[in-house]
Parts: sequence; structure tokens; C-alpha cells
Amino acid sequence: AAAKVRAMEDSWNSRDPGRAARDYTIDSFWRSRVEFLSGRVAIEAFLMRKWAKLAEYRRINELWVAAGNRIAVRF
Repeated sequence: AAAKVRAMEDSWNSRDPGRAARDYTIDSFWRSRVEFLSGRVAIEAFLMRKWAKLAEYRRINELWVAAGNRIAVRF
């Protein structure tokens, strides 16, 4: 689980929206403040907008818990 979390951090920090979105399931559901996203295509579009505005953004992930086939991450 820790290696998976590190790989997600690396893909997020690559600033490649396609690469980062592939780390999430096809039916992922996100909430980002007032915006609700569903699916990889929406996540990729969101990341393109986010990273266009935030030039120096870097994310650090920390494994919070792993149970069964689910991982919770704190960032």
C-alpha cells in the first residue's frame, strides 16, 4: 500500500493530468470544495484547470490506512 501511495504522489507531481487520472478508478467520485467530479475524464479536466493556475503546486501523500482492497491517503 505504501508503494502505491508513493506512485500516486509521483504521478500527481508529474503534472501530467492523464497520468495522474489513471491512478483512480473509472468511476471515482471526488469533491473539491464546491465542485463534484465523477470519472477519470472529469478528474483529468479538473487537473488541467488546477495546474494551469498553480505553477508551483506539489503534493505529498501519506498512507493513512489500508484495509481490504481500499487505501485511505492523507495529503
